[in-house]
Amino acid sequence: MKKISAPRLYINDALSEGAVLSASDEARHYLKNVLRLGVGDAVRLFNNLGDGEFLAEISVLDKKNLTFDIQHKTARYLPPVDISLAFALIKKAPLDYLIQKTTELGVGILQLLLTDKTVVRDMNLPRAEGIAIEAAEQCGLTALPEIRAPVSFEAYAAAAGKNILFCDESGTGKPILSACLAIKEKGETVSGLLIGPEGGFSERERERLREDKAFIPVSLGERIMRAETAAVAALAICNAIFVKSSCENNIQS
Repeated sequence: MKKISAPRLYINDALSEGAVLSASDEARHYLKNVLRLGVGDAVRLFNNLGDGEFLAEISVLDKKNLTFDIQHKTARYLPPVDISLAFALIKKAPLDYLIQKTTELGVGILQLLLTDKTVVRDMNLPRAEGIAIEAAEQCGLTALPEIRAPVSFEAYAAAAGKNILFCDESGTGKPILSACLAIKEKGETVSGLLIGPEGGFSERERERLREDKAFIPVSLGERIMRAETAAVAALAICNAIFVKSSCENNIQS
């Protein structure tokens, strides 16, 4: 099917062919005043409900109302990658980058942590979700990651699953690529990634992780990376090993 160039918009409503939907004031302002669209213009809509992407036509757009006539599906639903990323809270600009890029890579869950060396202690969760939505709109995604409010390191470690790659900044862990391949050879997969704060995990935390078989210490190489860089690099490597590629997300005619 020919690629459609209409702008993409995230909405909370269910999507189906022939439906008529009203949208929020924020969406109305964006389409009318930013994109300068009008009645009859096409927009591609998607949600986080598993419906995929649909082509829609603007049927009402005035000072108070925005209504879409849903036409047909243009892309199937592609679920997030079944990998979670847990990371210590970091400053605003690096956090924005991390959310944006890991969303583009299809991360399933973003779990924020409070560790011994965490400097930032709170965050604006709706703003973080907005950044993920913008990334999904721009990159043609049909799903969003679940962004979870910060929890303590202890609470996260106590509830950990299996095969979580702990990016050990000490550099003593097994190379991440080798660790991934060893897990795959056993017929298993990586369930999560764990990234520390600026300055790394404390000795207490590192010892806790090394004593727990759920966590596998890995190294990203000799270079010291910022937290957001390490997160993107680690997720990209896991994707390459465990995620089947999908070169075409469009509905075939």
